[in-house]
Amino acid sequence: MQAWEREKKRLQTVQSEAVRASLERMLTVLKDEIAQIEARVAELIASDADLSQKAALLQTAVGVGRVVAYGLVAELPELGQVSHRAIAALAGLAPVRCESGDWVGRARVRGGRGRVRRLLYQAAVVAVSHDGRWRAVYEGLLGRGKVKKVALGAVARQLLVVLNAMVRDGRAYERVSE
Repeated sequence: MQAWEREKKRLQTVQSEAVRASLERMLTVLKDEIAQIEARVAELIASDADLSQKAALLQTAVGVGRVVAYGLVAELPELGQVSHRAIAALAGLAPVRCESGDWVGRARVRGGRGRVRRLLYQAAVVAVSHDGRWRAVYEGLLGRGKVKKVALGAVARQLLVVLNAMVRDGRAYERVSE
């Protein structure tokens, strides 16, 4: 939970007016700081033609807005330069089997870059809701008995693979409505 969210939650439960005023001042300061940081990030990306082009291309995909695109550009510079397996492993979305001798465990996603994984999970939630292609993938996984969270993780991985190919080939996303 971010500082902004923690302070807003505290504000809901506080009884004292003095503490309430202090929390409101803190929220104003945090809001201003967040706005300055977001403006600086946008300025940095706009100043580099390659990063700007990559961010604009990523935002053509359903579920990928400014925050996700900027996060991917910043946290995953290998995007568009490595294979689909490598990019999934870097993001921590590749299933890794845990085995030892005769013992065979279940495959789980682990390792990689947690921030990227969280961004892609959020993008997958939106993509499943707003794009027929991702909804079909998600419902197919649910139909095969996958848990909802696992299915969303699989959609996030496949979305990353598509984003990687988009950046590699310099092509915009082609939306499927229904």
